[in-house]
Amino acid sequence: MASGDNADCRLPIADCRITIKVANTAAIILFSIGNRQLAIGNAYMIDPDPTIASNLRQTVLRNLAAAIPDLVAQPTVSPDGMALAQVVDELIRIARRTAATRANAYTVQVIDGVCSLCANAMFSGHCRMRQGGQCQLYPNLAKVFEVVNQSLLACGDPAFLANHPQPTS
Repeated sequence: MASGDNADCRLPIADCRITIKVANTAAIILFSIGNRQLAIGNAYMIDPDPTIASNLRQTVLRNLAAAIPDLVAQPTVSPDGMALAQVVDELIRIARRTAATRANAYTVQVIDGVCSLCANAMFSGHCRMRQGGQCQLYPNLAKVFEVVNQSLLACGDPAFLANHPQPTS
């Protein structure tokens, strides 16, 4: 899809539609019932160039390794779970759309977006590894998002900056 394009999907419910609107390198999802429209989330950045996404991912991983060496040194973020490199894209997406500065704002999003993909998580959301203190990611969320946010800011990531306006001097 190019800038200015829209993609519509009619749902099997009377007068329901999902629309994806694209402008430059961002997209927003709209859900419509009749004449009522609901925007789902903020504009999500679409990395137009895979090299940019890869460089950003590598920068975040490198900065996490420097700040939290034990987390990155683990083969997985939890026993039988996923490697940090597998979840870094989701951590970046969460950081981009979350304007909060406190770690608890990230907790639910991490459980929904990262933990839900882990083999240790149950459908109910309960995770014996997280509850038992064996997960490497969960207890480090504050530091992880501090590093991810600093990395995105330092890279001048437009999607991050859109939700995290910086004071001008």
